[in-house]
Amino acid sequence: MVALRLPLENVKSRKALGLGLAVLLAAGGAILVAQIEGDRGIPPIASNGDFEIRGIEVNATGDNPEDARANGWREAQRKAWEKLWESNGSGGAAPGLDDGTIESMVSAVVVEHEQVGPRRYIATLGVIFDRARMGERLGMTGARARSAPLLVIPVLYQGGVATVFETRTPWQKAWADYRTGNSAIDYVRPIGAGSDSLLLTAGQLDRRSRNWWRMILDEFGASDVIMPIARLER
Repeated sequence: MVALRLPLENVKSRKALGLGLAVLLAAGGAILVAQIEGDRGIPPIASNGDFEIRGIEVNATGDNPEDARANGWREAQRKAWEKLWESNGSGGAAPGLDDGTIESMVSAVVVEHEQVGPRRYIATLGVIFDRARMGERLGMTGARARSAPLLVIPVLYQGGVATVFETRTPWQKAWADYRTGNSAIDYVRPIGAGSDSLLLTAGQLDRRSRNWWRMILDEFGASDVIMPIARLER
């Protein structure tokens, strides 16, 4: 993982950045237009700091498919509450809460995989708890300290080729799906569509122009940059 720290100064970055793109388009013509308009980009999920527990397996029955699913979801919520209590180091067994109380703290249930039968429901689920309501149960109060915003440029090496946003990659998707709300780091994750594939490339690893980096950071509202690197080997 590579991080580059730069001092920030007041510069007319957006105008300069726009001028730089205009020069690139004039030089590359149709090739650059095609690269900008290509099918790429993965919108990052919203991360508001809620708690998420994934990979909960359930096997429930019911009078009909809907009843079986409802029972499965309630089972998943109970298991998620127990895992959340344990993962936060609260100590001892999780307090026994009725299904209604647990459900009132759940903001969403994520279906990772499911099989629905006439009276049976088998699934792997994720449960997202509302931080404000769950924080009271876990004894968490007050604001959390976070880092200055860091621009994330995920670099994937595959077959000797480095890729960032030129095409959709599993590494880009992993960062887009990462829920950053619980992290002490304030990540800024570009979508990777449009001009992102021109501005943010693997070649940035070796770029040492401070003026260029100031323009990039200002464009994305970040104060620093971090480049997580992954390598796929076959």
